[in-house]
Amino acid sequence: MNSYRKITIYLLLLVSLSILAGAKGIVASTSWVGAIAKAAGANDVTILAPIELRHPPEYDYKPQDVVKALEADYIVWAGYEPFVKKLTAAYPEIESKLIAVRTTNIPDNLVNMTRMLATKFGTEKNQQVWEAIFLSEMTSYKERATKAQVNTQKVAVSVHQAELITWLGYDVVKTFGSNQLTPADIAQINQIQPDLIIDNYNSLDGKLLAEHSQYVILFNFPTKDYPELLDVLSENIKRLGL
Repeated sequence: MNSYRKITIYLLLLVSLSILAGAKGIVASTSWVGAIAKAAGANDVTILAPIELRHPPEYDYKPQDVVKALEADYIVWAGYEPFVKKLTAAYPEIESKLIAVRTTNIPDNLVNMTRMLATKFGTEKNQQVWEAIFLSEMTSYKERATKAQVNTQKVAVSVHQAELITWLGYDVVKTFGSNQLTPADIAQINQIQPDLIIDNYNSLDGKLLAEHSQYVILFNFPTKDYPELLDVLSENIKRLGL
């Protein structure tokens, strides 16, 4: 057997083992939990809410989603998607397949969530490879934030981005987005005079604050342009100028 053929067979074997190692029959409610499942080592993840939606949890399930849910081995969700609750109420037999993950893009959480899923999927080795790359990148982001002295920047931030921004070290003086901003809220934030307003693409609660401070929009849910967790985080870091 010549060396070229040996290499070809070896590469095919590696691909086959990788496919076998990935969990099958994984359905995810949204692109965010789908990306977490993929990071945990699942190779074949079906996402119910279309990735183009501005706010995926507001999706309403379709008849074809029922079939996907009934045939799935696991259904990964974040616990707050109304359409999954409606689907489970209509088809109680899928409840035993549900796995809830916490959705916030900070290292401790994503490591814990992917490890938990990998244990259930049997994809621990795949998850370990992802985790090493992920933690290396996150360490780099944190070092950039420290070098940029973000702790000296006063920020008002969407509650949906607050944990990431706090982890990076910014001086968070106000969060918004739990409820609709009132004129009094806007006046209070303007009085604080934050250096930066950090909004969330999937809600855009802070648009009314953009007039008086530098305004940045960050992502939580993966999109077509940023399909994986590290794609989302890399784009957010770029938008923050780090």
